[in-house]
Amino acid sequence: MTGQDSTGSLSLRVAGDASQITTARSFAGSVGRVLDMNDGQRHDLRLAVSEIATAAIRAGLMELRFVVEFDSGAPVMRLEIEGDPPSLPSETSQLLGALFDKSEWSEAQPWLIRLVVDDDE
Repeated sequence: MTGQDSTGSLSLRVAGDASQITTARSFAGSVGRVLDMNDGQRHDLRLAVSEIATAAIRAGLMELRFVVEFDSGAPVMRLEIEGDPPSLPSETSQLLGALFDKSEWSEAQPWLIRLVVDDDE
């Protein structure tokens, strides 16, 4: 289920199940279109969401909630989870850092990506 509220955010809540990763990737692609990202940036965002969702599901999370806020400077995408976030495998964290060299990636709770969209990519 997706929704947009009056604060300028979009959200997606899905079961923590591998079958829902496609839904999360589609959501990320839609967010990329809203942000007017180019094809490469949308691909990177979909890949990042897929990697984050996979790590969360492998850690046994039963529900995933992705939220994108448009209120301030650079948009923020976060994954909200109950309790302490599980550690990401180092290769996943490295991949996310490489995908978002101009954006901010944080493993703190909640996991988040502060998106920087440049036209020159």
